[in-house]
Amino acid sequence: MQKICLLSVMILLLFSCRKGELINKVTIDEDPPLVLVAGSFKGKIVDENGEPVPGARVRVFNETTMTNQKGLFEFKNIEAPKDAALVKVEKDGYFTGSAMSGNSAGGQNYVRVTLMKKGAAQMINAGAGATLNWPGGLTVRIQPNTLQRADGSLYNGPAEVYARWLDPTSPELGALMPGALMARDDDGRERVLATYGMAAFELKTPAGEDLVLKSGQFVEIEIPIPAELAGTAPTEIPLWYFDLEEERWLLEGTCKKTGMAYICKVGKGGYWNCDIPLEPICLSGTFFQSDSTPALYTKVIVEDLTDNFIYWGYTDLNGFFCGAVPKGAPLKITVKDLCDNILYEANIGPYSMDTDLGDIYLTQTLQQYFIHIAGQLNDCAGVPVTGGQIAVQYPGKIRLFPLSSPGVFGFDLALNCIEFPELQITGYDLTAFKATPVQFYSDASDVDLGVLTACEDPGDYIHLSSDGITYNAAPTRFYLKNNVTTHWMVLEGITTGGTFSIELRQYAGVGLYNTNAFFHLTDKPDAPQYPVLDAASPDIIVTVTADDGQFISGSITGTAYDNFSTPHAISGDFKVKKEF
Repeated sequence: MQKICLLSVMILLLFSCRKGELINKVTIDEDPPLVLVAGSFKGKIVDENGEPVPGARVRVFNETTMTNQKGLFEFKNIEAPKDAALVKVEKDGYFTGSAMSGNSAGGQNYVRVTLMKKGAAQMINAGAGATLNWPGGLTVRIQPNTLQRADGSLYNGPAEVYARWLDPTSPELGALMPGALMARDDDGRERVLATYGMAAFELKTPAGEDLVLKSGQFVEIEIPIPAELAGTAPTEIPLWYFDLEEERWLLEGTCKKTGMAYICKVGKGGYWNCDIPLEPICLSGTFFQSDSTPALYTKVIVEDLTDNFIYWGYTDLNGFFCGAVPKGAPLKITVKDLCDNILYEANIGPYSMDTDLGDIYLTQTLQQYFIHIAGQLNDCAGVPVTGGQIAVQYPGKIRLFPLSSPGVFGFDLALNCIEFPELQITGYDLTAFKATPVQFYSDASDVDLGVLTACEDPGDYIHLSSDGITYNAAPTRFYLKNNVTTHWMVLEGITTGGTFSIELRQYAGVGLYNTNAFFHLTDKPDAPQYPVLDAASPDIIVTVTADDGQFISGSITGTAYDNFSTPHAISGDFKVKKEF
């Protein structure tokens, strides 16, 4: 069975899920008619650590606003495309972010967009060209004398190149990718996409001016294929480009599989995607709480049980959701609050046509909580920590917050849950790799933790040694990938700088895993450049020595590879917190 991610933010697109709406405007030309209705939008813009992004420019159709200090934005009663409106977000230092939102007449919709940092640029001489490598195995090849300014003049000076690889197996893909995985093929047909790999890149002068490719010229991008997808990845796959004007992925050619990567020729900067197109239908419904009020802004997840495709999004102010799902696939629908409590789940489908599930009543009622958490973090010697983080854990979630200045932290936490969860708050000195005692908090009011001292060995961790250097990650988390034919275990160690992942595709408890085992090490832009990236069995062996229901412990040995495919001997051990 192939493991591919296919995500949507619960949009309707060209399908019609509501009747009797007031249509504000219909514009007809050679393209399909554009139908506009008045709706409202609110949401939050965050970075990859979940921190709010203030001063970001947010655009919905023809309207623009800025996020406030908490990363929040709102549009009231604006015209936007009926059924599917793109929320576009821009800020210096980040790749452009976007998300699709459902939009019905009078609707009030919620959107959350995660912006990706560009990180430091790699510099080239445009006249000479270059081959550049990024964490994750992404490679960009730029030929000499192929760049020009926007006015068409040849550019041969220094150029800045920004690029990021988006792992198609990552559970964070849906938050990072632009829009939704909805596409339009060359025949104008709407499709949903199963992705095998995605990349973003930009070209600029040192002064910040955009650079483009000369007509007929291409940049070659090598998009890595994760080890667990290599066996099912087709030898040739369609290549798609996300068009912000069309608000869709558009077909732009094909990519060839070479080894563990797809080689793609692209003619401009932006987001590029290697995907298989599938025929969609519209699935919709309305959720109500136990008190018969709408279950507003609640997370809805729809999974394809055949191939582990996943769709997710949020209900609107009326508890309504609508999204594209594969035609003819058995599905599982799950509704969760923001504390990962399951409010509803059911196996549904398959469906051969657009389907409205009608009104669905939950057995609980949600509450909204807003608290501020602040304090000081010192090391064992009582000195303010410079390289550190605060981890806030509650059921199903780990939120990481970097220090705002040496030793100082202060951040807001918003929850929409059936009850206020018990928070477990831990401070980490990432330089000395020490932790504070866990602080337990269950009161729904602001928290002043005072002075915390990081002087203990973390109780859960992943250690990895390569080339004589040991790298550490904590806290940890555990989850199972939902898949009907395998028991796919994921063990992760996370920091504000990167994630260490050990995946066991057919987990069976204590024992030796020398097949179907995978290791990934993902850098964030501000992280140290780790020497290895990923490996798969039989190059690595994972040994699980204990699984007592609370922690999974063991070791990892073998060979992993860097950006240049150079082998590195690795070893390490792990003790991962096991929570269900």
